[in-house]
Amino acid sequence: MDAQAVIDSFAEGLERAITAAGTARSSKNHAHAPAAYNGTRAEYETFRRGLELYIKAISKDKDKIIAALSFLTSGDADAWAQNFMQDHAARVDRDAFPWEEFLTLLDKKFLDPRTAEYAREQLFRMTQGRSGGPRAPQNGTRRYQAPPPPPPAPVVQVVAPAAPAVPHDPMDVDRARARNPGVCYRCRKPGHIARDCKERDIREVIRNLTKEEFEEAVHDRLASAYAEVEEDQTPKQDFANPQ
Repeated sequence: MDAQAVIDSFAEGLERAITAAGTARSSKNHAHAPAAYNGTRAEYETFRRGLELYIKAISKDKDKIIAALSFLTSGDADAWAQNFMQDHAARVDRDAFPWEEFLTLLDKKFLDPRTAEYAREQLFRMTQGRSGGPRAPQNGTRRYQAPPPPPPAPVVQVVAPAAPAVPHDPMDVDRARARNPGVCYRCRKPGHIARDCKERDIREVIRNLTKEEFEEAVHDRLASAYAEVEEDQTPKQDFANPQ
């Protein structure tokens, strides 16, 4: 089919659609024809509602599509109508193009995406309500649903701080050895005490003693001196010359 034949076919179809719509509206439908649409998305929903009311009395999908195309006369709407005629003229002429498919293409081009998304969301919710899942009771009351369990309490691990390290004093070892009652203060060898030691000069030993060692040595020396005095004062019995 050449271009002229397509134009003639659509012209005849348009005339029939207008005649059919006028006759039908006189008896069944009193809706006014929608205003011509130029492709502005903000005006599309109003145009679509008016169009659906206007073509409600038309029986054939072919005549409905031709009537709808007659209102797409300027701007992006006119360009879309021209492209649609070039792509689908043969199917429309055979009345093989469904009206619902035409509306789907029209919506895809001019419907605001936000409106389309909202419509899909509402359809999804309606579909979910008719599925086999839990439904709301018919009497209007809401079914009780137990609240979700509380989240588990966080585990708090308490770690006691380590005790501060005690600084090591190297002299502690020498003091411990010096306080050993069997260790000599002079030569620091076991087996005898300082007064019986003959290896070192007492003055050198005293100079090398710590304060604690010196006090302990003096205490031991005084204790030894007291023991010697008591031993000297103990009376001795003379067995050689009995009285």
